Amino acid sequence: MRTSAKFKEALHQMMEQMPLDEINVTTLCEKCGVHRQTFYYHYRNIYDLIGEIFLDEKIPDLDRANDPKSAILKLVAYAKNHFAFLKATYASSAHDLVDSFVLSKMMTKFLDIAVLKEQGSLDKKGARILARRIGSIIEDEFRFVFRDLDITPARFEKRMKKFASLAADKLYPALVAMAKEERA
Repeated sequence: MRTSAKFKEALHQMMEQMPLDEINVTTLCEKCGVHRQTFYYHYRNIYDLIGEIFLDEKIPDLDRANDPKSAILKLVAYAKNHFAFLKATYASSAHDLVDSFVLSKMMTKFLDIAVLKEQGSLDKKGARILARRIGSIIEDEFRFVFRDLDITPARFEKRMKKFASLAADKLYPALVAMAKEERA
């Protein structure tokens, strides 16, 4: 296993058991069985490592989602499986990295959905604006739910599934209509 992969896996495991703010480079290196200088060869600090984790992270089966609801539900499933890591990251000063990850993944997916579903009724600019708007709203809701100090994986899933239904049934069509109106 490559050293960077060891660091990523060890950090994930440690964040399952303790807040990010209690994890330091020394304990992370001890868990990986490497010297501190090895860490600094790869990263500037723990937050740099988290940033790389999010850059490389994939949401399973997101590429197969062809509609708004299934896209959001793929994000929810990912978050439930990585709940402790995401919650610990949101509770730290690296919360913006989660926000950027969610926004980026959702904007990219909703751009695909808009181009596929709204063929001809939206130009590229309209599709990009639609994807940015819905991505921002999803990111905002995701952050809002995760910021609840009493949130559990089950409560998170329940709230986000309800949001996914509302977003697919009401929000997405309203944003499409708005984008079409702006085009005219």
